[in-house]
Amino acid sequence: SLEMLAAADPKNQQKILSSISALVERAGLQMAEVKQALEAHRSDDAARLLHTMRGSIGTLGAKDFAVLSLQVENKIREGEDDHIAELLHDLEQELQKTVTAAGLWLAQKRADNKQTSLATLAAEEAQILMQRLIACLRQNDIAAVDVFAELKENLSHKIPATSLAQLSQQIQDLDFQGALALLAEFSL
Repeated sequence: SLEMLAAADPKNQQKILSSISALVERAGLQMAEVKQALEAHRSDDAARLLHTMRGSIGTLGAKDFAVLSLQVENKIREGEDDHIAELLHDLEQELQKTVTAAGLWLAQKRADNKQTSLATLAAEEAQILMQRLIACLRQNDIAAVDVFAELKENLSHKIPATSLAQLSQQIQDLDFQGALALLAEFSL
């Protein structure tokens, strides 16, 4: 359910992750408010808080929490105090499982986003280096040798090994026009 939520709008994924993070951070406080309301004999407040929590925590895909919170909410609304303490304990444990799972998921998503950002940066850097290589080749600038050395690993993922070997030889032999012609065969 979290995957679907995050994938629903990739442009706003950071906002979604922040919202989920805030929801996870608030969950413990909300549970404490439920307990305080019950201790103060404010059953309606406790039931309302549980109802709200069920909706918000339910968006995380916490089906067991949702079922259990509905049972507790109904018992509170019906005035059945029997086993409320046990049910609340079970509900807290279920909430903790959900919060832990959501926290791990958030950490993974943040790590994935960081890797994606680094990959994008690497792709942008590679594009800049490619433009620089082409400029050096066009100007018969010996700096093309050094730029190619920086770019070679990246190119190994984009052009066939035989073409890369040929390109490497052309640049080593300072056949810059041949290297340009070979690069023109690929959309880089």
